[in-house]
Amino acid sequence: MDDNGQAVRNEEIGEIVFRSPQVTSGYWRDAERTQAAIQNDWLHSGDLATVDADGYIYIVDRKSDIIISGGFNVSSKEVEEIIGWHPSVREAAVVARPDPEWGEKVHAFVVLQPDTRLTQAELIAFCRDKLAGIKCPDAVEFIDELPRNALGKLIKSELRGWARAHASAKQVKNHA
Repeated sequence: MDDNGQAVRNEEIGEIVFRSPQVTSGYWRDAERTQAAIQNDWLHSGDLATVDADGYIYIVDRKSDIIISGGFNVSSKEVEEIIGWHPSVREAAVVARPDPEWGEKVHAFVVLQPDTRLTQAELIAFCRDKLAGIKCPDAVEFIDELPRNALGKLIKSELRGWARAHASAKQVKNHA
């Protein structure tokens, strides 16, 4: 479905929603999350996907991971994939960073391959050759490892906090 609750056409991006007697009736003792997730008897998964002509579903991104910059939707997964093509990059994660002018900007966290070097400017230039300008990272932070939970799942909420802190520090610096 789109954001208005209408079915999308094949190849268009929409949120995967479910409705069945077997679907949950809500979150345990969390009415607010239940109300956000279940609308008009549809359980909203938070997963954005497309469906091809044969009916196969392709997950595009998590709705919460979409970056809205200047009114354009930027898929974090798309940007992460492009960054991952660089031979010096071991892994990357991309999140939204608040921006007073654009709403949000693309902020990348990158773990380099051992014994390699790469600058923020070099990686941004690499992305500019492969992505529209609005999708390119505005900031790149090189870190030793991405934060993960005990099961190895990436903790993007932690990265969002780091990106917000970066934005706040940048605003303070620009107003000093």
